[in-house]
Amino acid sequence: MLLLVCCRRSAFCFVMEWIHSYIANVEAGHHTGTHEVFYSVCQSAFYVVCFHHKTLQDTADGLSFLSQFKWDIVVESRLAPVRVRGCYGRLPLRAG
Repeated sequence: MLLLVCCRRSAFCFVMEWIHSYIANVEAGHHTGTHEVFYSVCQSAFYVVCFHHKTLQDTADGLSFLSQFKWDIVVESRLAPVRVRGCYGRLPLRAG
């Protein structure tokens, strides 16, 4: 079980590092366009936090793990991923 949690955390770290890198590149003027991939990746990260946060918090440092990703930078960036309505594709809502 611990290996599975470590793999999930590692993958989530990779996604969040990519998001922060993309934001930094946009702010530096290196990316222009519609940013569709960025919004899709953000939607995926938000989905994981909303519906699978317990899996990422299955260790003693669970809350600090999720807190390390500087969510304020992501949410308050000029790309405003939370404000993009309908993102790209519908996610089914499910319980549990």
